[in-house]
Amino acid sequence: MSAVVASLQGRFGNQCMTYLFCRALAQMTGSEIQVEPWVGEKIFEIPVRRPTGGATRMNAIEALEWAKLDFSGNIGAKNRRSGGCGAIEVRDYCQHQRCMIYSKRDAQSWLRLRPEIEAACQNAVRSHDAEDAKVVIHHRRGDLTGYGYPQLDRRSFGPACEEFGLKYQTPEAIVLSEEYPIPHAGHLPDDLSFMPDFYRMMTAPTLLRGNSSFSWLAALLGNGLVLSPVVDGLEGGKEHICHFVAGNHPKFAPHLDFVTDLFISP
Repeated sequence: MSAVVASLQGRFGNQCMTYLFCRALAQMTGSEIQVEPWVGEKIFEIPVRRPTGGATRMNAIEALEWAKLDFSGNIGAKNRRSGGCGAIEVRDYCQHQRCMIYSKRDAQSWLRLRPEIEAACQNAVRSHDAEDAKVVIHHRRGDLTGYGYPQLDRRSFGPACEEFGLKYQTPEAIVLSEEYPIPHAGHLPDDLSFMPDFYRMMTAPTLLRGNSSFSWLAALLGNGLVLSPVVDGLEGGKEHICHFVAGNHPKFAPHLDFVTDLFISP
């Protein structure tokens, strides 16, 4: 049997995007998805298959060509490669439109929370009195400046809420950031301390996501209204008052050619 090895880079959101692309590619080509140990195994109910070596390293576009798949937007495979064709290792962030070979339904099916993780997140959110907020806002800052990403000025959130008829005030709305996360309060191990924030965004009735794969993924796995900032054309490394649009498609960064708007099928 052939194999698609997911070589995961970056942090949680980036890793999950690569995993989703590789799992879709494996399914379409009759291959086995393989991956080295990663944090997702602790969080999601996913199969565990380790790489056996001998894989040829490729980026996502090369992997699509290897698989002999012809894609246009979200249209599926024209040619499906048969099994027994060796192994490839995909090392890529998979944040280009051509990588959107999976649907929202696929992502929600493949990345189901483990019951104990979901229960722990619920308890942490409840302990923080954050479960009743109708609007959850992700304010990603921190390392974005070093990567040359634009940052969102907090003054963006009020007008965005007003435009879409939402209340930008507590307890109706909460702002989540890496600097001030929802404490896990002992409900989770320290290496999963980010999960209460992720879970709260995932379950939000309305999510104002950041220009970040972290909240993009939470929006993908959730079913609420998603509002996203438009950062295309903005100077990196600085804060901007951004306009928000409905949908989870706007790109995270305007300065990286491998990052595009991401339109994904339901």
